[in-house]
Amino acid sequence: MKAIIWSDEYSVGVQKLDEQHKKIINFINELLKHPDISTPSETLHNILDEMCKYAKEHLDYEESLLKEINYPELDDHQKSHEQSIDVMADYTIDTTLGDSAIPDKLLTFLNEWWLNP
Repeated sequence: MKAIIWSDEYSVGVQKLDEQHKKIINFINELLKHPDISTPSETLHNILDEMCKYAKEHLDYEESLLKEINYPELDDHQKSHEQSIDVMADYTIDTTLGDSAIPDKLLTFLNEWWLNP
């Protein structure tokens, strides 16, 4: 998998959200730098843990903006966010349990999550 390069096509027109999106891309790219990383790796666990925390913060902020503008599909959008956080949290837990398939599954999920929201 190739690193994700920020492009103006990813911009949502809100500087703070764009900056947060860039940081999430950095987390994904950090994981991509370690394609041979082992599941019980402290590096993998730490990156995942930080990414989950940051993603939750970002998604909460995004939802607050959507609520302010009375976004009509907010409920569905929030459910999608909850599912994404749950999947990332599960991967984080599974790294601790030593599931050897997690690095590949995780990178596939993150790539799809970013490129096909």
